[in-house]
Formats: sequence, C-alpha cells, structure tokens
Amino acid sequence: MVAFLNKFKTWIITGIGILLYWLGRKDGKIKQINTKQKELLNTIHQANLVRNTRFESERIKRLHKKYRRP
Repeated sequence: MVAFLNKFKTWIITGIGILLYWLGRKDGKIKQINTKQKELLNTIHQANLVRNTRFESERIKRLHKKYRRP
C-alpha cells in the first residue's frame, strides 16, 4: 500500500510539473508573439514618420504657393 501511494504521489507531482512547464511555455510563446507584433507596429510607425517628414516641407511649400496672398 505504501509503495502504491509513493508511486501515485510521484505521478501526481510529475503531472503537475509537466502541466506547469506546458503553461509556462505557452505563456512564453504568447509573449514572444506580442513582442514581435509591437516591434512590427513600431517599425511601421517609424516608417510613416520618416515618410511624412520627408515630404512635409515640400507639401508646406506647395500649399504656401497655392494659397499665398496676392
């Protein structure tokens, strides 16, 4: 009976360990995906800023010439 309880306890502890490992691994993958998405959005935002600031001065000059007072 004692041997059975020891084996049962070992299986329970092993199962809990595997479950915790699996949950931690899943959480790590989710964090990794979120980090990649944030990096991608940050890259897109920076590209938009560069594009907008590059043509901003040309746009301002064009509008200034278009709506200049006579």
